[in-house]
Amino acid sequence: MTVKMPFCVGMEYPVRRTPIIRRDSIEAQSGRTTNLPRWSQPRYRFGASFNLQDADWKRLEGFWKRAMTSPGQLFLFPFLEDSQAKDWRFGHAAVGREVQYLAPGDGSTTEFQLVRDVGGFSEVVTAPRVNMVVEDFCLPAWTKTGTSIASANYTDPFQTNAVKINEDTSTGNHLVAHSMSSAIGNEEYTVSFYAKAGERTWVLCHVYPKDGNDNGYFFDLSAGKIGSVLRATETNVRNVFMEALGSGWFRCGFTINMRTGATTPEFWIQTSTGDGVYNFTGIAANGLYLFGPQAEQGAQISPRGGDVASPYPLGPVIYQHDYQELCSPRKYSHARTNVVIRSQDFSNASWAKVETTLPSTSQSAPDGTGTATQVRETAVNSTHSVQASSIAGLADNLIVTLSVFVKSDGRNAIALDLNLKNGLYVRQFFNLAGATLGATAGTGVLLRAEIFDIGVSGWHRCSVTANIGSGGSAVIPDILLSDGTGVSYLGDITKGVLLWGAMVENGSRATRYIPTTASAVAVTDYTLSAVGKVTFAAAPASGILQSWSGSFDWLCQFDGEEAEFENFAYRFWNLGDISFTSYKVP
Repeated sequence: MTVKMPFCVGMEYPVRRTPIIRRDSIEAQSGRTTNLPRWSQPRYRFGASFNLQDADWKRLEGFWKRAMTSPGQLFLFPFLEDSQAKDWRFGHAAVGREVQYLAPGDGSTTEFQLVRDVGGFSEVVTAPRVNMVVEDFCLPAWTKTGTSIASANYTDPFQTNAVKINEDTSTGNHLVAHSMSSAIGNEEYTVSFYAKAGERTWVLCHVYPKDGNDNGYFFDLSAGKIGSVLRATETNVRNVFMEALGSGWFRCGFTINMRTGATTPEFWIQTSTGDGVYNFTGIAANGLYLFGPQAEQGAQISPRGGDVASPYPLGPVIYQHDYQELCSPRKYSHARTNVVIRSQDFSNASWAKVETTLPSTSQSAPDGTGTATQVRETAVNSTHSVQASSIAGLADNLIVTLSVFVKSDGRNAIALDLNLKNGLYVRQFFNLAGATLGATAGTGVLLRAEIFDIGVSGWHRCSVTANIGSGGSAVIPDILLSDGTGVSYLGDITKGVLLWGAMVENGSRATRYIPTTASAVAVTDYTLSAVGKVTFAAAPASGILQSWSGSFDWLCQFDGEEAEFENFAYRFWNLGDISFTSYKVP
């Protein structure tokens, strides 16, 4: 990772920025001059003025030394006036939100450069900001110690869904934690999260830097006040903030220096019974609500936005504009796995047909192929379903989401059952006619349920989320037809539904569908380079648009004179000014 210019209180705004273009001029014998640009992209010269205190000067001097001893002598500049590629809400006419489009797919190209539109000019983005933590607290990347996820269906400030973490009854810490292993020593990082009081009204956030000396702050979610500092003898934290967002929600966080040492940095969020208290005996029903964790390089906090399908962090979020645009447009840079085999071949023996028949397996599917299955009821007074084989190998207490694409074929309602390892089950009814949730049933705890009209010929995507618990029982997904009142009734051989694309995955909500055949399939949708090149695992189909949103920095290097510290210091102290130029990536 590249070092980043620190945010200094004495930096004066606006920062000056001037585009630079190099050209060659060719003069013909006739006297006509032709100008030929040397570059396809402009570079920018920045000028920043300062009025700093000694502490900020030391911070800036340290940055200069780290930058000048780094490969290529490159650094990141957080240009606050121009650092966002914004987002709009899919399916909503939200004014003022936009995505930045990449080139359309052609069926073979897998690598795309992040770009943004500047008045009709497609400008390359070479330094995207990246969130170092995954934002879904339900994923294993967030270690739960003395806590569990009690709900994943609570409305947060961005109209998506937050989680509720509850304590267990152990004595000690009650927390969720995430590694920040890629952090650079002696660089500053800003951590933040959204929180709302539940039964617990205090939350503690702290970070273990590389030297192992954790530091952080307590936050009072009932009064909206910053509490005491953790490890008052440490002075490694600055820029502590607590921003009220309404409806009891706050964004909390701070900036911390990673220092040096052998400790793997970690980001901790934990419940507290009061200011300064972090070690106590928990109460099982007590907890608080969390959403949107971020850990980013630098001393500034990046803005956050969201869409109706999933929240997004500060870094590049990649969307694909296809049949899943209204239900799960987002692609992910971490691995996802569909553990249901034969995910769209319901005629296979791995799917048990319970008082159902399959008149056709070549119906038009959401992706335009003829791979959807027609499921019809038998004329029997019973349940009517297709049931997947039991799923082995899932870890205890894993949070999983079952999803399937469904279209009415005479029946306007279904139910999704998920049988859990602890012997319990969850059930959610779905009304296809109005794309609404129906009643819930079952003996287990349903964490989330969603239904989306995907905008393709009457198709919907339905999903349920639950903690599978622990025990010897099999995890079995079950798709049941419904007459609108229940799941057991006298069937009608002329009625049923079309099914396609079943998926069971780890996480708090359904993500982009992954087809499977004889075994589970894991996919990492894309990788992102440090200079903004996106490489997709599969080439986007011809004509399919990709887009992105997020925040970015500017990759820069000091000008010739500034590369000498004597000149750098002279300009700073005598002129109150430094200059540097954006770097042109090959």
